[in-house]
Amino acid sequence: MNEAEHAMTVDFSLGLREVVGQELRLDPASAGISGMWSLDAGDIPVAHLRFGHDGWAVEVACKEAQWRLAKNKKFGWELNIERPDGGLLGSYYGRRWRSGGGIELANGTRAELRRSPLRNRWQIRNTHGAVCDILSRAYVGKLTTRRTEDRMTVTLDREPSGIGSLEIVVLTACGVIMLTDALAAAGARADMGR
Repeated sequence: MNEAEHAMTVDFSLGLREVVGQELRLDPASAGISGMWSLDAGDIPVAHLRFGHDGWAVEVACKEAQWRLAKNKKFGWELNIERPDGGLLGSYYGRRWRSGGGIELANGTRAELRRSPLRNRWQIRNTHGAVCDILSRAYVGKLTTRRTEDRMTVTLDREPSGIGSLEIVVLTACGVIMLTDALAAAGARADMGR
């Protein structure tokens, strides 16, 4: 088992429901693991997200579960949320003309990922209201190599009511936002190279 595979199977001491109301940081993981990000409560990892590995868009691991996001179609933002054994947990359906989309899980949980007019602010909402606020800083109109600019913060509502499988909804949203930011940054690099 290599270092990246080991990082995805680590025993997490905290679950997402144990850190509601706290600001979590999504930072690049240790320098030796390419594409690996760690969602941390202080210095304690709560989840790991790994991008572009073995044909998956994003691989996710936390205390409660492991799953992957995989493209459902060649074009567009339709992603399957799959267990490691291939079982379908749900789907993410991106909007055609605006950022964000819907997360629908097989257990009936539904949530919406919305991007505010302030480009780096996102919110997860369900029928009861806001569940989570996410501030994305991976791309905010300028490219930088400073680590602090790569940080994303996630704040769960103190009482995230009416949402089952909170970890799958929130971490799927984090993966989608990171993919969105990566595509925006790649487009900006391409524009700068002209």
